[in-house]
Amino acid sequence: MKKSYIVKGIAGVLVIVGIAGAAVMYLWNWLMPYLFKLPTVDYWQSLGLLVLSTLLFKSGGGWRGSFCKDNMKQKWAQMTPDEREQFRSKWETRCKKWSGDPEC
Repeated sequence: MKKSYIVKGIAGVLVIVGIAGAAVMYLWNWLMPYLFKLPTVDYWQSLGLLVLSTLLFKSGGGWRGSFCKDNMKQKWAQMTPDEREQFRSKWETRCKKWSGDPEC
C-alpha cells in the first residue's frame, strides 16, 4: 500500500514539473522575444530557468524558512518580557528606517 502512494507521489511530482516547464516555455516564448528581443527557449531550457529562478528567488520557504522560524520560536520562548520588548522596539526602529515613511 505504501509503495503505491510513493509511486503515485513521484508520478504526480513529475506531471507537475512537466506542466510547469511547459508553462514557462510557452510564456517565455510568447512574451520575451516581443518585449525584450530575447531568443526563444526549448523545453529543457525552460526547466533550467524554472530551477534557476526557484533557487534565486525563493525566500523564506523550504527547509531554511522552517528552520529559521523554529529557531526564532525557541529564542522567543526563552526571552524575558523585558528582552521581548527590547527586541520589538529594536525591530520597529529598523523597519521604520527602511520603510521610506518621512514621519517615522
